[in-house]
Formats: sequence, structure tokens, C-alpha cells
Amino acid sequence: MARNDFLKKVEAAQAAKQRQAAEGIRAEDARKAAMEMIRPGGTHEMIDAPIARIRRSPYQPRMLFDESALQDLANNIRQVGRLRQPIELRPIKGDPDHDYELLDGERRLQAHERILKAATIPAFVIACDDQSAAKLSALSFIGREGLRAIEQANAVKILLDTGAATSNYTAASLMGRAESYVRLLRKFHALPPAVFEAVGAYPDTVTATTIEDVVRLCEGADADAVAKLIRAEGEKGSAPSKVVAALTRKFSTASAAPRRAVPTVTPVVAAGVEIGRARAVGKKITIDLIEGIDPADVLELLKAALAARQASLEKKESDAIAPKE
Repeated sequence: MARNDFLKKVEAAQAAKQRQAAEGIRAEDARKAAMEMIRPGGTHEMIDAPIARIRRSPYQPRMLFDESALQDLANNIRQVGRLRQPIELRPIKGDPDHDYELLDGERRLQAHERILKAATIPAFVIACDDQSAAKLSALSFIGREGLRAIEQANAVKILLDTGAATSNYTAASLMGRAESYVRLLRKFHALPPAVFEAVGAYPDTVTATTIEDVVRLCEGADADAVAKLIRAEGEKGSAPSKVVAALTRKFSTASAAPRRAVPTVTPVVAAGVEIGRARAVGKKITIDLIEGIDPADVLELLKAALAARQASLEKKESDAIAPKE
């Protein structure tokens, strides 16, 4: 591919990114736009759905619900007299016990069912397939405040698994967070299953700032023993740093796996504009490109640059050994 053609693509992608920033599109707006692209067009039916016929979402990223917050929500609904924001459902078939599956509104549904003891709940009914249901659940979730890191990690995994996000970069854009933060979140799913379950039960024990240490300390250790210690620290309400300290005292040994190298992250620039971010760990380099840049084009550009570099070195070597007149 000609260098000029590649640079035109770079400039077009960068211009699109600048237009988006100039228009003031925030992460919340991007999420809403993505959700509207998934939802089918037209007006969605609103009903008073029978709670007993609603099946919980299998794509719910949240792992723990605060009882006091649920009580506050129920009290607010009592005062207003009705739910201000209806939940979202999709119709399902083949389940004799349920007519609908929850898309968005788990806390509102729990407040109605467990605290208010209501028989029905206001709901929008949206027809969509499994993949769209997963995308809608994750997109509606990741923008909320007060989420634990492991819950955000679940949402990111759903976004990437379903194609709602195509890279760490796009997931970070939807979240309104740095790409490096998304990389840390994805490490939660590197935990052994028993440890992941323990952290899910006590989600305040491990955060994005301590997950790398916890993953490292799990290497070579008995997963059940690690999980037991995390649960014990969770019961005590230990801060994440104290959880890491407790794990270190019990599982860090001289033979333990060495701390992994901290990746070096640097912008990748072509023709004076950033086309992505590169991270290097040891001898491995990974590049997350911005939208609109074809990886094949970048490979061609790298090959050309390396060939030019090699030719330059060979010329210098030839000049150095050439007899001087």
C-alpha cells in the first residue's frame, strides 16, 4: 500500500476523532448511541409486567447488591407512587415459567419484588436476540457509579465477547476510562475460578490497583486456600492493600513466580498524528489501533520502515569500511 494512501487513512481517522471531541460526545452519549443502534426502531410497548413471569438476565455483571441502597430505592418509589424509569424486558419463548427476560433494571426489580412485595412492575418490552440482550445489559451497566472493579470487569468481558466493543480502546471509550484501566479489569478473569468466586462474594477486597498483585500471588498457590483467605479478609472488611499483604505473607515465597514486567505504553504516531497505543512487555509488542486504521496497512508501513532502517545501517557499515582517498 502506498504511504500516501495510508497517511490519508490516518488523517481521516484522526479527523473523525477530532470531530467527535468537538461535538462534545461524552462516553455516556457514546453508550446511548450504541444502545440505540442495537435496539430495534419504533416505539417500544410499555406494560405492567407480572414479576413472577420475569426471568433474571444471564448477562448481569453485578455480583452484589447493597441492601441499604435497595431500601432507599424502595422508599423513593413509595414516596413517588410509581417507578419513574421502567425496567426493560425482552419477550422469550420455550420457558414454561417465564414470559420475559430482564434486560435492564435488576435493582428496581428487586426493590419491587423483595421489599415492596409488588405483583407487577412498569416495563418496556423490547424484542431482541441473545447477543443484543447481552450488549444492552453491559452498555446500560458500565456507565453507573459505585461499581466494583470485578463487576466492571464482567461488563467489559460481555462487551468484548459480543462485539459491542472490538478492543480495549473501544471498551475504554464506552466507559469513559483510560485504556490501561480496561487492561487491568481484564486481569480479573485470569484469576482461578475459586478465587474469582471469592472476590465476587467480597468485591471490595480486590480493586483494579491490586489485581495484578493478586493474580501474581495466585501463580503456583493453592486456589482454594487463596479463596479462603480472601473470604476471611472480606469478612473482616479489610482494605485491598491489607488483603494483598495477607496473601503475600502466606503465599509469597522465594520460589514464587517473579513479578511480571510492567508494560511500557507509548503512542504510535504516523504523519504527526496518533494512530494507536503500543505496549511492550519484554520482547512482545501489542498495538491497539484507533478506529478506521487497518492493521494490515500498519504492518506494511512497519516492514517498509524496517527495510529502510536496514538499508541505512548497511550503508553506514559500507561507508565505514570503504578505503578513504
